Amino acid sequence: MKATETKRNIKTIATITIFVLVALVVPKSAWCVPTYYEMYVEKECAAAEETELFLPGIAHLTVPAGALDVDTDIGMQVSFWWNADSPDVVLEFGPHGTFFNTPVEVRLSLLMMHFYHGDEIAIQYYNDETGMWEWVETIEVNYWTRNYTVQLDHFSIYAFVKIRSGN
Repeated sequence: MKATETKRNIKTIATITIFVLVALVVPKSAWCVPTYYEMYVEKECAAAEETELFLPGIAHLTVPAGALDVDTDIGMQVSFWWNADSPDVVLEFGPHGTFFNTPVEVRLSLLMMHFYHGDEIAIQYYNDETGMWEWVETIEVNYWTRNYTVQLDHFSIYAFVKIRSGN
């Protein structure tokens, strides 16, 4: 790992930690004004090798060897909008519209995303052709660690949707 990449990871982890600590200290009822936060990471993905991409504490993307036909720069961006009602979390993977020979795996952590115990969460992606949000099947949910694992056959915009509140 390069020194600049290590420094960027440390800065990202520190920023997330501070943001989450503030979010946990401020009561949900005091959040009158929506809050917005965004992070982005990218990496070269060699077609012949497994590649992993991390947004520390939020998402872990694994692209298996052979999933892509050619070497490709891949990226992952997470955006948070918090308001008094619920958080909205959007993950965008790129290059947008990239399809894979074999599915890629994404492990998502809701621990730092301010969803609450008992909240029922689903994942959707935006279909450019229909202009509609479509459901993504969650293949594994670990309720203890609050990790969701999904397999994706293409890159798009994905959103976490609170179906039912646990409060």
